[in-house]
Amino acid sequence: MNPKSMAGWITNNAKLNLKAVDGNEMFMDKTVASSMNRICSMMAREDHENSDKLFYMCRGDDDQNYGKLELLKALRLSQTRAREAENKAEKLAKEKECLSNALLSEAQELFAYRQWVRLLELKVSKLHSQFADQENQECCGCETWIVALALCLGIAGVGFAIGSRYLY
Repeated sequence: MNPKSMAGWITNNAKLNLKAVDGNEMFMDKTVASSMNRICSMMAREDHENSDKLFYMCRGDDDQNYGKLELLKALRLSQTRAREAENKAEKLAKEKECLSNALLSEAQELFAYRQWVRLLELKVSKLHSQFADQENQECCGCETWIVALALCLGIAGVGFAIGSRYLY
């Protein structure tokens, strides 16, 4: 891989990232410097004893060392972006789960209310039919008694008329 083309890619990539940090600020921390020393020593296949010397050599003006430094910057930037993307994905997954649970509970509540309305409608229709049956039974009972009384009085009247005719 050509270090100059990699450096060009890194500078173009850094231009696209608005949160890009200056390289000197990024590598001044002691923990970052020590990890960078280990990476540089692995790349150069040298002992860890010369890590301070190697760190300054990686920060030098040499094109190859500058390319390594740019590569390390790009790696760190890529890892930061990946971490941010993972955090954002995790946050979105939690939000999606929360919304899903809320939607499910709302759907269950709506279903329960619909069932309750259906039950109330059935009770109302049952009460209407019972009320109609009671009205029909009361009217039929009164009419039956009136017809029976009229029939009895009619028979008695006919009997009285026939009987009184033979007596006089």
